[in-house]
Amino acid sequence: MSFTPFSTSTKREKNKAIADNNAAQEDCLRQKRALINRLKSVVENEEHIGAAFGEYKVIHEEWKKVGDIPRDKRDAVQAEYSRLLEDFFYNMKIYRELKEHDLHRNQQVKEEVIKNVKALLEVSSIKEVEKNIKVYQNEWEGTGPVDRDKWEDLKKAYLDNVRLIYERINKHYDEKRAIQQENLEKKRALIDES
Repeated sequence: MSFTPFSTSTKREKNKAIADNNAAQEDCLRQKRALINRLKSVVENEEHIGAAFGEYKVIHEEWKKVGDIPRDKRDAVQAEYSRLLEDFFYNMKIYRELKEHDLHRNQQVKEEVIKNVKALLEVSSIKEVEKNIKVYQNEWEGTGPVDRDKWEDLKKAYLDNVRLIYERINKHYDEKRAIQQENLEKKRALIDES
């Protein structure tokens, strides 16, 4: 069996193929590092759960499409990506729990506002009622969202009670205007008699 050495052109082709492969792997490495940086930015900066998951999906799909990277860098790059994924899902879990806590706390605040508005029906001073209804309306508006399942019932209870308060206030002023009108008519009658 005789050994035939590679021709010079075959060696060049082989070296070119190796160089092209190395360049392609380096390009893939740059792409993966860019994706890692994007994921890192999402992990560190994005607080909106929907936007964060949307960006994660895009990054993950692009990650799967990127080809091979140099063998000596694979483990380190994959480990960094995996660590960022763990951080991402941990953060999303925390954000979800905080959001649920906030929704629950907001519901409690809104229920307390409804209770306070109801209590105004028992307050005798209309000036006190007018002052406090505005405070409670500002508190209601300043309180964040509640669970969607609870929102309609809370809103209805709040608006029904606020309507009752304003009906009471309007009734008070209507009665006051009627008394003033009656007094005005009595004064006119006295003037006409003189």
